[in-house]
This record gives sequence, structure tokens and C-alpha cells, in this order.
Amino acid sequence: MSKAFREYITFLKESEEEFSDIEKKLANIVLQNTVSIEETSNALGKRGKLIASLIEEFGDSVESTFSLDEDREVVSENNIKFLSELSVKNFRGFSDEIKFELNKPYIFVYGPNGTGKTSFCEALEYSLLGTIHEADAKRINLDTYVKNVYTGNANKPVLKGVNSEGVPFQIQPIPQVNEFCFIERNRIEGFARVSANTPQAQQQRLASLFGLDDFNRFVNNFNERMDNYLECTGKLSEELSGKEKQIEIHKNNLEMLPHQREEILKQTEQLLNQYKDVNSLDELKIKLNGTDEKKGLIQINNARIAQLENLKQKNDPGVDEVIECIKQLSLLTQERNEAISLVKEYKNEINLKDLYTAILSIEEKFQDVCPACESQLYVNGDLVVPLNPYSNATDKIQDFDKAIKLENRFDELNEIIPNKLQLIENKFIQMVAISETIEFPEAATIEALFKLLEDKEYEHIQNDIIATLLYQIDTLSAFKDYLAEFNRKITGDQIEIEMLRRENQQLNCKLEEISTLNVQIKVLNKSESDANIAIEQFSNENEELIEKVSKEKEIVTLNCQFRDAYGSFRNRLVDYNRQLPALLATNLNTKTLEFYNSINKYDHPSDLIEEIFLPDGSGKKIEIRFTDGEKVDALHVLSEGHIRCLGLAILLAKNTQDELPLVIFDDVVNAIDHEHRRGIIETILSREFNDSKQLIITTHGEEFLKQLENSIVKKEYPKLVTRIDFLKTEESKKINVRLNVPRNYLVLAEQRYQEGQIRESLAIGRRAFEHLVRTIWKRLSKKYNIRINVSMSGPDRPPELMATTLGLVNYIKKNKIENHEELVSLLESLLEKEQIHPVIWNYLNKGTHDEEREEEFDRSVVKDVIELLEQIDEVVMNK
Repeated sequence: MSKAFREYITFLKESEEEFSDIEKKLANIVLQNTVSIEETSNALGKRGKLIASLIEEFGDSVESTFSLDEDREVVSENNIKFLSELSVKNFRGFSDEIKFELNKPYIFVYGPNGTGKTSFCEALEYSLLGTIHEADAKRINLDTYVKNVYTGNANKPVLKGVNSEGVPFQIQPIPQVNEFCFIERNRIEGFARVSANTPQAQQQRLASLFGLDDFNRFVNNFNERMDNYLECTGKLSEELSGKEKQIEIHKNNLEMLPHQREEILKQTEQLLNQYKDVNSLDELKIKLNGTDEKKGLIQINNARIAQLENLKQKNDPGVDEVIECIKQLSLLTQERNEAISLVKEYKNEINLKDLYTAILSIEEKFQDVCPACESQLYVNGDLVVPLNPYSNATDKIQDFDKAIKLENRFDELNEIIPNKLQLIENKFIQMVAISETIEFPEAATIEALFKLLEDKEYEHIQNDIIATLLYQIDTLSAFKDYLAEFNRKITGDQIEIEMLRRENQQLNCKLEEISTLNVQIKVLNKSESDANIAIEQFSNENEELIEKVSKEKEIVTLNCQFRDAYGSFRNRLVDYNRQLPALLATNLNTKTLEFYNSINKYDHPSDLIEEIFLPDGSGKKIEIRFTDGEKVDALHVLSEGHIRCLGLAILLAKNTQDELPLVIFDDVVNAIDHEHRRGIIETILSREFNDSKQLIITTHGEEFLKQLENSIVKKEYPKLVTRIDFLKTEESKKINVRLNVPRNYLVLAEQRYQEGQIRESLAIGRRAFEHLVRTIWKRLSKKYNIRINVSMSGPDRPPELMATTLGLVNYIKKNKIENHEELVSLLESLLEKEQIHPVIWNYLNKGTHDEEREEEFDRSVVKDVIELLEQIDEVVMNK
């Protein structure tokens, strides 16, 4: 069950009483088909079309009552106190069975990218929520997503825990309870990523932070209206009415045909009489334009022109004419496209012609009275109604005649355009030859355009040819200029060329005339055929169509009800989605403020916040008040790093408000900048947040985890921390896990001491002390402006540890800082400054540096060193 589906069910439960019966039916259709609907978007009306098809299939049978799965009763015996064990096999990257002991308060999970941390977190997510966000986001079936690709099997992970009564039990998914146990890197980054700062964008930020992206996409992909997808007008009714009107038009067309044919015949005879050796327009076209096998008069003339121009001055072959023709073709294709659109429009409107004809036929009977409402049209010669129905009918009939002529013009254009392209192609014969002769730099482009014109007869690519020619007009102009320069160097007789060109112009005019006549003949033939077929078929089809129209009315009525219900249903859903982030943020202001300031405790005091106001309704922004300022828009003034800290603080507050027993940080540290990580560590380990709460933290940040582990008192470490390391392995098909290898310095020092690795124990102890000194200094710096004098062994070396420690001790004593007496005493014991040969300090240094020693380290002294460091650690970490 996806998050979007769960949230949709919640929406239905909260809105059920407000729905009408038809809205409930629509909501039920969406509920029963949520998976397929969720996979569609509003692009190209895909979701609207799908819902329309579902309405057509189930609209008359769907119930108006919901069958919603009741929430599992969350009883106290199944309330999780803490997780105890996770067993994973054949799940995502896990092929072999691995059991993870999780029965300690802190579970620290480390591993480089690609080692299996994500599979571990997804096993927890699947066990606690019953779904995986990444699978939902990628639209991958959950069973397919969790399958191990190498074994081909998929087993559900087994998660065990202990309830509030201390009884072990196997945990079952309860998403409505466990949703905010997870704090994920993607949510925080999504919260900070939205670029806009409008109230709507801030709502989107909160939605992303609260894991509502899937539901947000689900809601936003509902098309705004269903008008375009549900049949609500009755197309069959319109079709029947249209057919009845079209019969009259076809009859009128047949009556006009003889006269139109006679006119075309006269024009054809006049043209053919000019050439005694041809008997038809097709023969004349071949004579003028030629074929692939035989040249026509125009090609013969062009070849002669080319020959003369190769020998003499190269006159302009008509580049301006070609350019003008190209521009005309651009307009003609535009006219043809517009004609197509207008013809389609008129075919829907011309059906009303018989109505207007009927109105004119009764004008003499009704005279000055409207035939529909019987209102008087004129009083004292003045028109007293908005429109004279008889004049309007006359105008409409004239418009329809114009539309019919427009359809004829469309066919005429289909003949004219290829002929004009033929004219251009004829010109290009000369232009190709001239461009080669005069060595025009762009001769290859001219030849390429000429070859492009070979496909001019195919209507579906004519627009592309014309667009290419239009794009290359500058090349043609450059050719003309280049030719003019060439001709300045050449002289010769151009009389014959000019005569041939004039003759070709006349021949091209005749080609256009042939084209026009052919178009007119085709239009008449098509009109006659269409009229005869329509008249013949009407009587046969009319009876069946009437029966279909009767059935269609019932469907249209139901569709109109669903169309209206869809609008109110969608508005409720959109409004619920818009209010949801603010609803989840209710009563989080105080806790969010505490966590935000805790995370940013090491920032400048002016960066801390006095008040936070999360949105309490749709359209409101997140506002804050600094300690020294007015209320401002938080996302406008905060940096991206602080916005991410704010997102983390909100999720921590939500986890705390819901009194959840655990929190799972999925690589969260990598969403936060480095300077705030110390604040995060101290916050999540603080009692204010971590009172009896189990923490599971995954990261690929080794230094962060080292800091985290060393922030836990060594004395408490064994009972508080479980460490899980995911390791890189040469066998890429396996996940390799190593358990309980700590990075706490003092734990490691103790282990090395027990293993007899004395020097290594001292070296690690030295690093532990360095960490403790830095921690002391940072904590004092929060309250005091510390300035201490230290010595350094070089410009690129850090201050000496002993000097730093002495400086801190002297500062604490000089300023009489309260509650630090025990810490000062322990530090002085370690330094042994009153002795001439401080043994403990010597051991820390000697254990760190690689040198030859004639005598072994005294184990008892080393043990004293470790115990003293543990005492310092306990005092520092408990402050």
C-alpha cells in the first residue's frame, strides 16, 4: 500500500459525510483503481482519460458506500519500547541471512556507499511501514523492488522488539504510527531545495519534509476538469441533426454542377487551342514541364540559358523571383493550414443552413413578426429586437457559400503549391549550374536545396521543404550578390537569354492555369461523388441512428452528473492536500525552536531564534523572530544550511510530539553542513530528546561517527552502543557486515591493553585525551570568551597538547569557574606538573611516537593512564 493510497483513504474517512452520492461513487472508482490512476499524470489528459474510461465502465454499477480497511487497533501490548533484532535474507542487497542485534539504545551503522546501508534501512522501513518510499517514487512493484537480483528470491525481513510491558514480540507494519520514526536525508534536502519562496512553495517544502511528496503528486495530477474526456453533449444527436441538414446541401451542389463543368470546359479549350499537337491538359503539362525521360519546353529553355551563361555573362536566373515565390509559398502553406482549420469549423456549422433557408421561406408569411417568439420586429420603422432573423439568415447562408468556396480553395492550393515548387525547381536548375560555373562558395547548399525539391510532390513534406527554403533565403541573396560581382567582369549579348526567360515566364503562367483547372475538375468530381453517396446512404442509416441517439441520452445524463461531481471531489482533495502539511505541523513551534537552537548552539548568538511560527493553515509561511529583531519570513532570511537545520528540527519535534520510541536517521548527517554536526550530536544525545528513545543512525561519514561514539562516556559505552559496519568486499554479490567494532577511543584503548598491545593502547589514549581537551575548550567557549597562551612547534602544526591543557587549567582556576574543580584536579593529575619527571605524560607521548625503547612500558602505569582518562571522560561527558 503506497503512502499516497494510505493518505487517500484518510481523506475519504474525513470527508465521507460531506460527499454527495455521486461524489461517493466517483471516489469509490478512484479508490478501487488507485494503483493504475497513480501511475498516470495530467500530461496530455492521461489521467482524465483513464478516469473517464473507468466511469464509462463502472459508473452505472459502482456503490455509493465506501469499503475502507479499518486501522489496526494500536493496543498497548503492541506498543514498541525498543527494537531487539532484525533478520534479513533475500531482500534487496541481502542474499544470505544476516541477523542484527538491536537491543541497545544506540545503533550506529557505518559503511561506504554501495555496501548495503540502504538495504538495511529499507528492511526497517518495510517492517515498520509496510512499504518503501523509493519503490513508490519509482513506480516499481514492491515485490519486484525487494527481490534480491542474484538469488531471484524475495523474503520479508523479520523485525522483533520489546513492548512497553517488556514482552518480546514480532513487529507488524503500522504506518500511521511509525511514519515519523524515520528522518531521511532526502526529506531534509527536499525541504531546502525548493527555489521559490511563495506560500505555496513553502507548503511544498513542508510536504516534502513530512514525506507527502507521493500524495502531493497523486493529487496534483488530477486534471482540472473532465469536460474534454466525458461525452456530455451527445455526438450521435449532433450527427443525426447534421446529416439531415447536409442532404439539402448535397442536392444544391448537384444542381450547380452542369454550369460549373461548362465553364471549366471553355477555359480548357482556349488553352489547348494554343498547341495543336496536344489533346488534354495532362499532355500540355508534359509538353511544357517535361518528364524524367523527356525534357519539356521549360527545361529545354533553361538548359539553353545555362549553356549561354557558361559562355557569357551570367545573368540573374531569377533569384528575387525565387525568393518572392518562396515567401508566397510560405503564405500559401499558411493559408492552406488555415483553410483546413476553417473547413473543419464550417462543416460543423453548415448543418444549420436548412434552418436559415426555412426561416427565409416563411418571411413572406410572417413579414414583420419573428417566426419563433412572434415578437414584432419594427415599430415605426425602427428595429426593436436585437437581431432581424431574416437578415441574419441571409447573411449566414452567404457565409456558408463562402465556406464552400474556401474548401475549393484548399484543393486549389494543393495543386498550386507543388507547381510553384516546380517553378522554383526549374529555377534551381540554372542556379546549380551557375553556382558551379562561377564557383559560388555555397554551391553545395544550392545543390542540396535542388535535391530537396525532388520530393516536392509529396504533400506531407512540402511544409518542411518550404521552411528549409525560407531559412536559406540569405544564402540565395548571397548567391545573387556573388553573381552580380561576377558579371561585372564579363560582357556579352544577353538578348537570347532574356527572350528565353520571358518565354519561360509565359510557360510557367500556363502551368499555373493548368493547375487551377485540374483542381477545379477534382473539386467538382469529389463534390458530385460525395453528394450521391450521402443521399444514397442517408435513408439506410437514419433508422439505426435514431435508436442509438435514444440510448445515448441516458449515458450523457450520467456523464454530466459525474462531470459535475468530479469538480467538487477534486476541489475537496486539493484543499485537503493543501491543509495537510500545516495539520502535521500543529503544536510543533516550541519543540522545533528548542531543537533548532540546540543544533545551532555553536553559531553566533545573533543567529539563534527567539520564536518560530510554523504555518497553521493553507497559504501561510514559516516565520521566525530573532532575539534582536521582528518577525520575518524564515525561508527568506535563513541560509540553505540553516534551512536544513530547521527541517531536521521540525522532524525531531514531530518525533518527540508523537512520543515515538525510536528514531532512525538515514544518512541525515550528510544533508547538514559540517559546522552544525557537533550541535546535532549533542542534541540527539541530550536527555531533552533522547529520554528512553532508541537511536539508529546510518552514515558513510566516518569522522562524524567517530565524534558520535566519543561523545558517549566510556563507562556507559558497552551497554549503550551497538556498532554495525558494512564493509567493501571483492565479492560484489554479497553484503559483508562486521559487528561491534567500536571507534570510541577509550574503549579501543582498553581493548588494546587487554590484548597486550601496550604502545597502541597509549597511542589511542593520547587521541582520546586530545578529543577531550577539544571538547572542554568548545564547551567553555559557549559561555566564556577564552584566550589562552599556547606554544607551537611550527607554523603548520597545531598547538602543543600540554600547552593547551595547561592553558585551560589556568583559565578555569583564574576565573574561578564553578563546578569544574574535579575536572581541574584530574587534569593536573594527568599533567603531574609538580613532578620533575611526569611519568603519565611521558607515557602518553612515548606511546604515540614510533621509537626504539630498551625497556618495556610498565603495565600498571599504563592502566593508571587509561583509568585517569576514563575519569576525565566521565566528568566531561556528564557536564
